[in-house]
Amino acid sequence: MLFNLKTASTLALAASAIVLPALAQAETLERDGVTYEYTVKTVKDRTIIEGTADRQTPFRLVVKGERVSGEYNGKQVAFSTRDIKPAAEMAVR
Repeated sequence: MLFNLKTASTLALAASAIVLPALAQAETLERDGVTYEYTVKTVKDRTIIEGTADRQTPFRLVVKGERVSGEYNGKQVAFSTRDIKPAAEMAVR
């Protein structure tokens, strides 16, 4: 699976919309037929999202301010939170 900005932004939006304690909590998100299993934790001024897409494609994203960076399927990614689609376009379960 290749990196997809929509995929990464979906995860970043999900994490930024949730207020979580410092301990990681498991979450699941489904979008466009892909199931994302991940944990979200807050460390100082960063939100760290780690998990897999369809239990095989690993990712780690760091949200700090208006920037998202990290790795998706072994490839470096970086984008602005302004590129994230509204929550109304997501299906969370």
